[in-house]
Parts: sequence; structure tokens; C-alpha cells
Amino acid sequence: MNHSYLDVIREIAESDPARVALRWDGGELGFGALLAKAEELAGELAVRGVGAGRTVALRLPRGPALVVAMLGVTRAGAAFLPLAPEEPEERLRMILGDSDASLVLCQTGGPRAPEETEPVMLLPDGRLAEPSSGVPPTSAGPRREDLAYVVYTSGSTGRPKGVMVEHGALLDYLTWCATTLLDAGAPMPAISSPAFDASLKQTLGTLVAGAQVWLIDDATATDPLALAGLLARPAPYAFNCVPSLWRAVLAELEAVPGEIGLRRLLLGGEAADAELVARTRSRAPGVEIWNLYGPTETTANASAGVVTGSGTPTLGRPLPGRRLYVLAADGSEVMPGESGELFIGGDGVARGYRGRPAQTAERFVPDPFSPVPGARMFRTGDLVRRRADGDLEYLGRRDRMVKRSGVRIELDEIEHAIRRIAGVRDAAVFMRETAMVAAVEAPHTLNVRRELTAWLPRAALPDVIRIVDALPRTAGGKTDLDALRAAQDAATGAAERRTTEEGSLEDLLAAIWARVLELPEVSPEDDFFEVGGHSLAMLRIVGRVGELFDVDLPVDLFFDAPTVALQAQAIREKLGVEADARAVREPAAGRRP
Repeated sequence: MNHSYLDVIREIAESDPARVALRWDGGELGFGALLAKAEELAGELAVRGVGAGRTVALRLPRGPALVVAMLGVTRAGAAFLPLAPEEPEERLRMILGDSDASLVLCQTGGPRAPEETEPVMLLPDGRLAEPSSGVPPTSAGPRREDLAYVVYTSGSTGRPKGVMVEHGALLDYLTWCATTLLDAGAPMPAISSPAFDASLKQTLGTLVAGAQVWLIDDATATDPLALAGLLARPAPYAFNCVPSLWRAVLAELEAVPGEIGLRRLLLGGEAADAELVARTRSRAPGVEIWNLYGPTETTANASAGVVTGSGTPTLGRPLPGRRLYVLAADGSEVMPGESGELFIGGDGVARGYRGRPAQTAERFVPDPFSPVPGARMFRTGDLVRRRADGDLEYLGRRDRMVKRSGVRIELDEIEHAIRRIAGVRDAAVFMRETAMVAAVEAPHTLNVRRELTAWLPRAALPDVIRIVDALPRTAGGKTDLDALRAAQDAATGAAERRTTEEGSLEDLLAAIWARVLELPEVSPEDDFFEVGGHSLAMLRIVGRVGELFDVDLPVDLFFDAPTVALQAQAIREKLGVEADARAVREPAAGRRP
């Protein structure tokens, strides 16, 4: 009986050592050689006191050394802690201190370990940088209940949380991946950051399937144009990434003529939408699209399904050994057609958060529906609806629901509406205090607000729409909402400084509009009627402008000049240079129109 994924890989290495296990730009490595390097590393780790109950951090780029390190740490009986090589130093120290990992595996020429930790250096091909002083461990290897790995996720308190996953759960998951998703005849590029559990499917899952891992360098893996160049080929392949990254890659592939060999697309980590599915099928007819769902706390994925039809993809069905519960606020299961919060039970539930007993107790709760004594389930925070056929529809996060003007609004739905607009490549919607902000990847000439009025009620229209050349992304390919929030805060601060320091006519008019219309900000090109303007607001703005500039403006001006820029031009035509001079003398008026 196999107790860990390493047992499966060892069987393949012993039966067919020359079979290629790893392939990268510049080389390849067979299963036998891969296992030998892992054994050498395990011996070195054992000499340094690494064994059961210990955690070893991996600060390695995506390459042969990373895979050797995972296998070597497992062979030594310890748990591995994969890190993003570009991890900020303070966050890195926080994670290493929290995990109690005093040993860090690094690659020569790459990011180093903090001074207070003990490094072990590997060459890019996975060999030890210095000859090993140890011998392979004599232990039989890990048991199913032993800790396999720790992955740190973002915490709501600002401190990352270490999710602990055991070998039994990892082996079951990788076995499902190998038998259901992976195909040696259609290799899948390994592009996910080592710090994200999707990388386990792309590396260890591929090895368990007896196939070769196609390792992609960091520069290519994060560049949609470079990835499109890699995938614009007729030879069969599979691809796995988050929907937002695939949307960017697909846009590049749509601009390239010729057949592409995409046979299976695995989407997960974010909600996929019908429009993305339709575009994918148009570019790659016959592709099999899977929607994968599951938080890190349930061993990467808890449910999956092939996307059929033209509607929004569902979450599919639970993986073997998993159980999905849709519960009402009182803890009872909802009826088909009703919505509730998703809880996940079964074999894939993680051990908990490292060193966080209170948070573990809050999210990992007793499973009253399981016949197994002491069974637990994970509270996801995701809102879903159970369909009559048993599939689950994803509705969004509990913390992505907002209420505006008494209307309950799901921010994910607004994102989907924006993505339906012709010319939009991607979008992200988020809240800053009471303002709803949309960052839209689209041509700067596109009037997103005007298009949205055909899809959304007034209460659901974003207060601020910013057109950007490209949305920022995390190391895992997801949209980086923290970066967008910081950019919005910086833009808001700059706008406030311009209003108070420069006092330009446009800034003053924009501040008056924003105050009267109760908006956080107004841009010079915003259309009065599209941002919620009405007859009463016209009268108030005209009155305030007349008071400040001693000029009579007709209400009809809003029809002839419906933007701040056009109204500023009209005022200059009446007052000449005096218009800007008065604006400079009235900085306070812009703040209190």
C-alpha cells in the first residue's frame, strides 16, 4: 500500500528509470536520476537533523532543483514549505518565524535565505552545490497521517496563515489528478508559483501520472504574450491557470492565426464565466474545459467538472472522498434551488493553521453530517446555490457582497458585466471605503460607463472607473487587488492635492459635481447624465458655479456641455483668463461646494 506520493514515483523509477521525468529549456532528467538526487539531498538533510516533525522551506525558482527539493524533503520524513522566490524579505521572515523552519533550500545564483536561517544550496539541476556529507535515510518514509507540506495564504489580519496538509490527503488528490486530468500525450506546462498549491498538480501530479513535467521559466510563466508564443503550436498539450491569466493569454492567441493544440484547459482559483468559455471554444474547437474549485484548506481542489453548455460554469461534483454541504445560517442544509454557504468535509480537509488554534477552530468546525467520529469540515466563506441536478453554482464571496441604496450587489457580477463589453480584456471591481471602483483593461477611448448602463441598475454602477493598460497580477496569476487598492488610494490622494494646491478650473468643477452628486470623485470626461445627474443637481451646480464665478450659466449648458472639461471651456469663453484666476483663489470651495 502506498502511503505517500513518493512511493508511487519510486515504483516508476525502479521499473523504468530512463523515462523522462523533467524537461526544461536546456535539459531533461529521468525518473531514476531524479530519485537519486532526491536521495542524496535527503541524506544531507538527515545529517543536519531534518526528519519527522520538521519543516524545510524551499526558496527555489520553478526548475529541476525545486522538484528535487520536494522529493528530498519528503524522503527525509519532513514537510516542505514552498515559497515564492520573489517573496518580500519581511514577509519571508514572518513566514519562516511562524513555521519554525530554520533550514532553507536555495539555488546558487538565486534569492538567498535570511541571515538568521541555515541555507542548503542546490545547483539549478538539483545537485547539491557541495558534496553531500550524509547517506540516504534508512527510514521507511512518511505515513499517511504525517505532515506533507505547509502553504501560506493571506490572512485577514495581515499575517499569513500556514495551512498544514497531510500525506494521505495529498496522495489521494494527486492520484485523482493523475487518473482524471493528466495525459502523457498532452503535456501540461508547469507555470504556477511554487507558493501556490496549483503547482503541486503541475509537478508532483504529473510525476505520479508517470508523465514528464514541462518546467517553464519564471519570465515566461508570468508574461501572457510569452505564454501565447509557447502555446501557439499544433502539437497537443493541456494548460492549467487561473481564469484572469487565461483571459490575457487567450487575447494574445486570438491575434495569432493557425491551429493550436490545446486539448484540455483546467481553470481554477477564480470564478470562470460563460464569455471566456465561449471564446476558448472558438479559438480551440474540441477543447475539453474543466472548472476546478477548492480552497488551499481542502488540499487544492474539492470539486471539479467538465464545462458543458453555454452558461456560467458550475463547481461540478465533489472529488472522491470529499463532501460538499450548502448550509443556511442555522446550519441546516438548503433545498435544491436555494443558496447558502459552502462547507467542505471529507478526506481532503487540512490539519489546520500552523500555530493558529483560534483561527483553526473558527474555520475547521465539527462535521455533524459525517458518520466518522471527530470528523471536521471547512467553512469556505463562499456563497453557492445547489441546482436540481446536484451541481453547485458559485455566487461569490460573503465578503464580496455589498449593499448600496438598499440594493444587495455582488461585485463579481459587475465584473462579469464589464467583461461583456466589446473591447474589454479584463476587469476588477473592489471597494475603497464607501466607493465602488472598477479597474478596466481596455482601450482608453472606450466609454465603459455608457456601455454598463444597458446592463446594470444605477445602484450597481461603479463610482469610479479607471482604464488601465494591464491589471496587476500576483505571483499566482490572479488579479492583484491589493496593488489596485494602493493605486486607487494614490490617485485619490493626488486628486485631492491637485484640488487644494493647484486649484485648476477643472478640479474645482469636478469637486462641485462630486459633492452635489455624492460621488467620491469625478473625472473631466465623465458625462453628467451617466454619473447620475438629474434636474435638481443641475440647479445646485449652476447656482454654486454662478456664486463662485459671478457668472450666469443656463441649465441647458448640461445638454450642450455635459462634461467637466466642456463646461470649463464654456466658462473660459465667458470669463477668459479670469476664470482660472478665480479658481486658484477659491481652493476651499472645491472641498465644500
